[in-house]
Order: sequence, then structure tokens, then C-alpha cells
Amino acid sequence: LEYNLDARRGILTNANMRNNEIHVSGGKIEIREIDIRDKAGVEQAYSYEILDGTITACEYAIPHYHLEADFFRVVPEARVWLYGALYRVIRVPIFYFPYLTRSLRKEPYAQVIQAGVDSNKGFTWLNRFHFHYNKVIHPLLRGTLYADYFSKQGVGVGGRWNYLNQKEAPSYIHGYFIDQKDNFDENQNAKEDTEGSRSKVAFQHFQRFNQEWTLTGKGKVLSDPDFDEDYDAEELIRGFSREDLTNDRYPFLNLARTRTNSNFRLITKHRLQDFNVLEFQEDERDEVVYDSKRRPITGTDFYHRFRFSAGNYASRQTVNVDRSERVDRANIPVAPGDTGVYELETKQDFQRANISGEVNRPLVFETFTLIPFLSLDGTAYSNAERNLRVETVRGDHLRAELDEEYDSLLRGILSGGVEFTTRRAMRFDDPAAGIERRLLLEPGIGLVGRLPTKDIEDIHPDSEDPVGLPALTDPIIRSRDPRLADNRIPGWPVIDEVDSIRDEFFGFEFRLETRYQTRKAGGNVRDVVVASLSTALDFTETDRGEEEFATVFGELFVNPFEWLGFTSYLEYEPNGSFVRSFRNAVTWRPTEPLALTTAYSEFRVNESVKEAEQEVTVTADLALSSRYRLSYSEFYDINDSITRQRRFVLGRDFHDWILDVGVRESRRETKDRSIGAYFSLTLKTPKGVQGVPGLKSDEEAGGLAAGG
Repeated sequence: LEYNLDARRGILTNANMRNNEIHVSGGKIEIREIDIRDKAGVEQAYSYEILDGTITACEYAIPHYHLEADFFRVVPEARVWLYGALYRVIRVPIFYFPYLTRSLRKEPYAQVIQAGVDSNKGFTWLNRFHFHYNKVIHPLLRGTLYADYFSKQGVGVGGRWNYLNQKEAPSYIHGYFIDQKDNFDENQNAKEDTEGSRSKVAFQHFQRFNQEWTLTGKGKVLSDPDFDEDYDAEELIRGFSREDLTNDRYPFLNLARTRTNSNFRLITKHRLQDFNVLEFQEDERDEVVYDSKRRPITGTDFYHRFRFSAGNYASRQTVNVDRSERVDRANIPVAPGDTGVYELETKQDFQRANISGEVNRPLVFETFTLIPFLSLDGTAYSNAERNLRVETVRGDHLRAELDEEYDSLLRGILSGGVEFTTRRAMRFDDPAAGIERRLLLEPGIGLVGRLPTKDIEDIHPDSEDPVGLPALTDPIIRSRDPRLADNRIPGWPVIDEVDSIRDEFFGFEFRLETRYQTRKAGGNVRDVVVASLSTALDFTETDRGEEEFATVFGELFVNPFEWLGFTSYLEYEPNGSFVRSFRNAVTWRPTEPLALTTAYSEFRVNESVKEAEQEVTVTADLALSSRYRLSYSEFYDINDSITRQRRFVLGRDFHDWILDVGVRESRRETKDRSIGAYFSLTLKTPKGVQGVPGLKSDEEAGGLAAGG
């Protein structure tokens, strides 16, 4: 070491230097003391200029990877500049960089490289750079850049800008574009061709102005219905969840105010037609909503609540003609060359205003509570129109069309009754073993009468069944503590709040919730079994008979051991005697690193559909060691006896970077089978990002790791 104290310069030869972030070695290292100026002010630091040296962020005594450069400059905890750098893993050269610079500040950073082979996309090379310089350079410099190459499809580019990050949710704008050269071998049943320019724009916004006001929004626009499905693997890597890709079709903007006694919001939304499940309708809504929370009337034991909403409602739904009761297939004119597959498109547009109010008086007894109540719901419709179109599957030939107009309608529903709620506990303690056990029963029964002023079955958009009555899907809200009732923040509104009661009703509403709980001495209470059942019984005479049950909802969760769990969900339609939705799942963890899940599900739109859609899902995750993990998933379509998707991934965590190698296979109704193999490389630099909001908790990087 040679160092000039006056000039504050020195030279190290054949030296090794290490701090808590980096390890530097070189034949000649020149040291200079410099001043660094940033937003925090001026601070002194040392600059190191290295000839023929190496740098790494690996903490091991013998680093398994490093960057080797002819010349580079390092300012610890600030930045590194490298010229003619070679990236080596266990001394094997991997990448060469003529020039490379990286921040060494404690800011999250991740670079991801993924390469693979796909039967539809060809050779794939995905590259994305996550930058998080919002605390270093500018608060808005946080996001992701994409640059992808598909040998059969072309070049894809895009980016995501995270312009606001609040604790409830991040805010971002996402865009992606590809000039596609091939149409993924679509067959004649495909909705449309996908060759050419394809794109996606998505956004999410959450902004809390103060304790009361929030502005939220979410949505996406696709160039074609199949974009998310064709590029589902890439979209998962880019940070979108499976729910975002398959079910999230609800673009909206919502300004909400939450106060102690009321909620208020202005909302505009346009729900896109769900291209994966066509039975979900597309709708638009612009409305204002005021909701007065349940609270006592001053000086009395009575409680009241009030709600008002008004706006425009439009919807568009496309279903297969065979699944609709509005059109008889025999009346559809058939032209030469038709495939025999027809779709019914239903469009509706009207203005609507809703007002509802309720008064109730809880009567609390020693073992139960009675709650008499009286409520009034009113709805006004105007300028109601409906258009029906029958087209071939691609929409290129019109076979039938009908326009309908309706007079303005005013409907009111007067409801009254009494609800009974109680809570019973049975003890099964074992004092000798130090184990407490109890069974909780929480039944709720309501005697309810509803009297509508006018039947509006011909205009209501929710269902073709004019007498459908939803059962209780939540515990009876009148029995809740007023401080807890309606405690939902209206930031993310429930989009579909359309009342579906269109006929007289007098009968019982039931809900039963049970819990079997255990607790060992000094431990926490554990729910071993949780079950709930809800439905309603209507005594009003209808065209189907004098008594009618509503949909039966059932849920069951069983966790007899820490390593075994079972869940079940059921929707049963007693009137048509068919199961609408049914799902069972078993999770088994025989050892700490292994988790196996098997699920069976089925779904039927209505009783006219003879065969339910059935699917079996199998997933397995195995942590081979602290560094290696293995995962497998398969989605099997029972109806068509084919595997819709299969994925196998082997991952290796190299402490500062992660390598995933995988094989995936997918097959859809309108596309040929697609098979792909790939590897994904995630670099985490510098080591100092560990322990701060970084890769593990960052949304983009988290989705990246999960999507692999």
C-alpha cells in the first residue's frame, strides 16, 4: 500500500477488498477520496480504479460467480462502472459486456433473462429490466422494461411504470406490443385470426387522499380476445396473476368517501366480455352511490340504514344458442356452408335508479336474539332497449335479429319479517392431555316476506329465470355489531350489485355456520372443521309449484392435522335438481418440503346444459434442499379427455441469482397443442438489497419468480 495523505490518493497492488456488499480484487487498485453529492447532501467516499480485476456480490469465501474486467471503477455503496467485462460462473464465461454500470445503493434491482423453445413461438428470448431508482434519482423512476424475441412470432417490446406505491395496492401503467408473424395454427372454430399487430394496455390505480377519500381504478384493453391466453406464460412472468388473465374483466374508475356512518362513491365501469367463459356478460355502468351504514336512531333502540344509487346500465352477452332459452334453434335459417355453431348476442341499455331503506329493532335475550325489521326497495327503469342477434361463430354471417323496446318501469319491494340468531357451544375438553375442544353452532333463521309492485322479468338483465331467488351468501347482517357491519372499504367496489328478486316471496331464509376448534395448553385456537350452509324456502305459489327452494350454498374446510387439509364448495339448484358448481381439493404435506394438491371441479350454466364442465387439477411442490426446488402442475379436462396444461420446473437458488429450467405443454379448444422448453435466469444485484423492500416483496419480481 502506498498512500499520500496530502493528496488523499493511494495505490494497492495484488489486493483483495471486501465490505458487506461487494468483494473486489485486482493487480493494481488506485484509491482516491472524493465528494458525493445527492439529495441527502454532500458526503465523502473513496473511489477505487482497478486494472485487470474482479468484482462480485457473492458472500461466499470462494465466490461461485464474478465479473472480470480490464478496467473498472467502484464507489462503494454508490455505483460501479466496468469496461470490457466478462461474467463468469464457476470460472466459465457466460456473458460479455463492452460497458456495464450498476448502482450499489441499497435499492431493489433485478435483471431477468429467460430463453426457451416453444412449438408455436419458436425460439424465445425474454429480457426484462426492473429499475427502482425512486429513492435515488427521482420518485417516479420505478418500473420495468421488456424486450422479447420469438423466432416464429417476431419482436415484442413494452414496459410497466409504477408511478405510485401505497400500502393498500400499487399503481401502474402496463403496455406491450408485438407485430406477430403467425396465427398460432388456429382452426375454424377460433373466434378470430390473431396474425398481425397485437397489444395489451393495463392499468391499476390506488390513491388515498386522506382518511376518507380514495380514488381507485383498474382495467385493460386487448387487441383481440386471445392475447392473454396465447401469451399466458409470458404474462405470468410479467407480474399478472392467473386471476388477472382469466377472470379479471372489470375496468372501472371509482371515487369513494368512507366515513363513520356512510359511504359515498362515483363509479364508471365497462366490464369486458369474458373471452374464456362466454356466459359472463359484458356491461357498462356510470352511477353514483350513497350508502348510510347501519346505526342507531338517536335516543332509541332502533337501527336504520339507507342506500341510493342512480346511473346508466348497458350490457352485452354472447352465448351459444344451445345454452339460451330465448331462441329456438329450429327457427334459425341455415345457409349452405354453415358449421352449425351459432351464437346469440344480447344487448341491453337503460337508465336505472335504486333506493332502499331499513329499520330494525334487536331484541336481545339470554340465549338468542330476535330482530324484527321492515324495509323498502324501489327501482325505476327508463329508455329500456334490447337487441338480439344470432350469428355464426366468427360473427361473419347474420342469421336472425330482433329489436325490443320497453316502457319505463317503476318497481318497489316491501320486505318485512323477523330474524332469529343464536350461538351455542359444546365442550369436549380433555384435561388429562391438556387439550381444549369445542363445537360452535351459529344458526340464523329469518321469516321474510317480499312484495314487489310489478314483475319486470322481461327487462331485467341478470337471468333468464324470472323467479330466481339468491340465498344468503353472508351471515345475516342485522345481527352484527353496528361497529363491524358494513366495514368494507369501498375502494374496490363490488361491481355486480343488481337485485335479482323479481317476484313475490314469503318464506324462510336459513344459514348455519359451525366450527370445531381445538387448543393445546398455552397454544392458539385452531379451526379443525369449518362448515356453512345457506338457502331459502319460498311458500309463494309459482308456475313451478307452491314451494320452492333457492340455491343451496355449502362450504366445508377440514384440517385434521397440520399436514392435511380438505376444502369443498357447492352450489346446488333444487328447482332444476342439478349442481351448478362443485369443487373439492385435498392438500397433503407428508413432509416439510413436500406439498401435494389434488382438486376436482365441475360447473353447469343452467339445467338445459346436459353435461357439466369437469376438470381435475394436480400440483406438486418439492423443496429438494435450501437451494433446489421442483414443481409440477397439470390441468386435465375430463369432458374432452385431454390435458389442457402441464408444467414442470426445476429451480436452483444461487444466493444472488436464480436459475429455473422448465417444460410446458398446453392445448386449447381452438388451437393445436403447444410444447415449450425454457430456462430463466434472475440476477439479484447488489447483495445489499436483501432485507429491504426488494426482490422478494416487489410486485414485478414476485410475479416474475412465480411465473418462471
